[in-house]
Amino acid sequence: MQSDNKKMNLSRDVLAYIPVKLIPAITGLLSIVILTRNLAPEEYGRYSVAITTALLLVQLAGSWLSNSVLYLYPDYLDEKAKSEFRRQTINLQLLVSIPASGIAYAAIYIVTHTQQLALVGGVLVFGQLMQGLLMTFLQSSRKIYTQAISVGLQSTFQIGTLCVLIFAANGKETAAAIAVAVGFLAGNMILFIANRNLQDRIPGVSKVISRELFLKLLGYGLPMCLWFFATQFYMVGDRILLQFFGIDEQLGQYASFRDLATGCAGFLTMPLLMASHPIIMAKWKSRCEPQEIEKIISNNIVILSLIFTPLIALADIVGSYFIIALFGRRYVLPENIMILVIISIYIGSIAIHLQKGLEVTGKTAVMAKISLMTAIFSVIADFIVIPRFEVIGSAAVVVVSSILYLSIVFISVRNTLLPRIPVKFFLKLIIWLLAVDLTMRFSNIILITHFDEKSIIIFNVSCIMLAAVALFISDERIRHIVLSEKYSKKSRNII
Repeated sequence: MQSDNKKMNLSRDVLAYIPVKLIPAITGLLSIVILTRNLAPEEYGRYSVAITTALLLVQLAGSWLSNSVLYLYPDYLDEKAKSEFRRQTINLQLLVSIPASGIAYAAIYIVTHTQQLALVGGVLVFGQLMQGLLMTFLQSSRKIYTQAISVGLQSTFQIGTLCVLIFAANGKETAAAIAVAVGFLAGNMILFIANRNLQDRIPGVSKVISRELFLKLLGYGLPMCLWFFATQFYMVGDRILLQFFGIDEQLGQYASFRDLATGCAGFLTMPLLMASHPIIMAKWKSRCEPQEIEKIISNNIVILSLIFTPLIALADIVGSYFIIALFGRRYVLPENIMILVIISIYIGSIAIHLQKGLEVTGKTAVMAKISLMTAIFSVIADFIVIPRFEVIGSAAVVVVSSILYLSIVFISVRNTLLPRIPVKFFLKLIIWLLAVDLTMRFSNIILITHFDEKSIIIFNVSCIMLAAVALFISDERIRHIVLSEKYSKKSRNII
């Protein structure tokens, strides 16, 4: 029993994964601040489009293999078989990465018309593809601290390179892309060195790829590849269409906030996902009761909801002040757009957990069909909405697309793994949000005649955070999780 507790200690893994996401989140925040302080919104928009194009190509060229590894690797129990599996998959990724980098160069040049930015983008795609696969092995093996070392080195090189180049380069958006690429390449060095068992992976490429394994990887991973690409496209691909319609300045403002919100949300949500995914997969393959997995998913959705609700309040009340403090006045974005961005990220986070019912049963083709349908809807809606409503229309389309995807996933998993969360829980969140918003707005009307702007902002943030703490500890599920973890630790100490 003690061994099982250690293997399935979700809370411990979540805490251990925090540095893995905290370091890149801080790096991303610092990078965005440095870039917005030194780039005009139009330049940041061009940089963002290049990075987004690279990201979409990485999803096409690498996500199929990484997700297949995450699903299949735990089935290999013998160390020799694991080593052979790693060797073949990494050689396969190397074969895919080279042409993918060339395609990335061409695609980025087409959308940005900047040769230097396109060249750096090609290098970035190669670094991201290799890191994605190597990180997958570590995640599947739950070697969390090695991942933390890798992302630490990546972040250090990225920030260091950015600080050196951003003030010296003529094309500053190119300097920013170089910094990101250098960071990924540096992080990959640690991944290759740390995994001693991977040192035999690059013999002659012609004889190290099994046709049987390739088809097995492709069979599971290709639908996942389409899912990742389509999901990323309807979540961040709108910036490519915004540039297509010539909305350059607002694109920089919108992209910078979405990048900031996504990075911060990733720090809050990804440790939960990265820690729970291997446990959910292991429980399903060990044929445990579905209710156990449903409980994990339900608890995760509750935690996500309790995290994002105060973030929406903060964006509505003090969001513009934070943007001015971090990026400067030229990057100010209306509060309604910021709220739409956060809501879309929240819905997307819930969908990732809800779709575990499709992942564990290998129904990745269903996921791909849903995401492709959603992406097609998003593109059509953007072409209709963006010319008239510009950025706010684009942000609204992302929210509607996310709701569409979540709704279809919910229908698809209802007979497999369907978490049970009472409707009154979400009603409580809505009431809390409305109460806090109205209270803060009424208070500000009174305070504005007696206090300066800085004092009012501090008061608002303090009140929202205190209300958030009260909301968090008032939830019965959260109290049960905390008490169960305390009891589990006490029991292990007694044993």
